[in-house]
Order: sequence, then structure tokens, then C-alpha cells
Amino acid sequence: RVDAPERPVKKPRSAAAATAGGSSGSGAGTGAYHPIGRHESVERQEAHARELYAQALALLTGSESAEAAARAVVPLERLLKVPLIADVTFDDPPESPARRLRYLALRNWPLTDADALHARRQALALDGSDAGLWHTVGRLALAQGDWLKARRALEKALQLAPTLHGAKTDLDALTYALGDAASGGGGATPPDGPP
Repeated sequence: RVDAPERPVKKPRSAAAATAGGSSGSGAGTGAYHPIGRHESVERQEAHARELYAQALALLTGSESAEAAARAVVPLERLLKVPLIADVTFDDPPESPARRLRYLALRNWPLTDADALHARRQALALDGSDAGLWHTVGRLALAQGDWLKARRALEKALQLAPTLHGAKTDLDALTYALGDAASGGGGATPPDGPP
């Protein structure tokens, strides 16, 4: 099992939010969601996970609103609970459909959600070769004031793709702020001092 990275923290949701994003599984058309169980075939579980991922993407691409992003979390959380996806291990081949769906769900977690950084770090644990994802993690860590994690993520992004648009600018700005703070120049002070 993929136990090293924890699952995103689940937030209590209203009854209306629990049915957002359409219904899947048995109970379609009733508005009630019934999770798929281990008794279902691997093919059925994979198809269900793909449906949930498609629902989340439709919500994420259909609107830039925070409300749509919040609604997209519901099918993503459900996808991560599908037994086939929940049981993904580091030993599963990277091309495994279940591992890929888990990675994509975590990689595309709404940026406005409080768990966005945590979810993307879990995605990196499954596939650390995505320079764009490392850049996003760096930017999210910067926004949360975690300067050390931001620096490491931005450096990794540039190691993987030296010409990645924006990553060099973000790292330069962070390095300048850290250097300015260390020299007493009045720049922003990181919580733990310079790395």
C-alpha cells in the first residue's frame, strides 16, 4: 500500500455537497452516491474511478470559481476511496491504470483547497518526474510560508527541466528574499531562518 504519504484530510461536508458532482454507482438518478466495493470486478472499479475523475475534471475546467473547485474535491475524495485506487502500492508498475488514476487525482487536486499541497506531495511520491508538479508544489509551499520546502521543490523542478517557465524566477525571488533576510536587509524573514 502507498502508506508513506497520508491521505488528504477529509473535511465534513453538508448533505448537498455530498451529492455534488453527479451520482455514480448503484443509485444513479436518485442523487444518492453509493461507493463501489471490493466485491466489484477490477474493471468495474477502474471504470468507476475514471467516471469520478471525469466528473472532477469537468468541475475544474468548467469554472474558475472556488465553489466549483470545492465541488471537485468530492469526486476526487470518492475516487481515492475506490478499493482498487486506495490499495495502490509503490510496487505497482508506474503504467498501472490504478496508480495513474491515483496520481492524476492527487496532481489535479484543486489549488484553492487547503489540502492542495499535501495532495500534490503525495502525487510526487508516486511519480517524481513531473517538473511542472514540482514547480506547483514550490509555489504552494511559498504561499504557505514554508521556504525550505519551496526552495527544494523549485530546485527539483529546475533540475528536471532547466528552462521551465517561472520556476527560475520563483527560485531567484526566494533566494533573494532569503539572502536579504539573512543579511538584515529588511526582506521577508522565513520562519526558520535561511535554509
